[in-house]
Amino acid sequence: MLYTPGIALRLNVLLSALGLVAGKGASFISARTSYPLSQLSPNGPFYLSAGVTGFSFAINLVYISISKWLIREAGAELEDAELRTEAKRRSVVSMTEAQAIQQVADKRRFKIREVFKLGDVVWAYVQVVSLRPRQTGNHL
Repeated sequence: MLYTPGIALRLNVLLSALGLVAGKGASFISARTSYPLSQLSPNGPFYLSAGVTGFSFAINLVYISISKWLIREAGAELEDAELRTEAKRRSVVSMTEAQAIQQVADKRRFKIREVFKLGDVVWAYVQVVSLRPRQTGNHL
């Protein structure tokens, strides 16, 4: 079966969207179940939270392995951290290839001083979000 970068990108976006929806769903479920669980057992919410966290960790490991497999099969471009790891792995095989990968990784590295070059729209959004009033109280 032939995998193209377009298919891998769509699957990656779909998996990311499902992860975000699952996170919001988990937040909603925890808000609705924590009080009834605390009535059954004082440690009930903690045990459920620990179990869900373990399940989430396992699902994230599956996501990482599927994502790496899709990227490898599609021949898509690697991310910054993956480029550094690949450069270290290939340094044993070929110094010139490892140096080239390291050079690409250095170019893609994030520099904090570049944050200040962002446009006015981004800074206006940051101000609006940081200045909005916080909701307080119990909304269950």
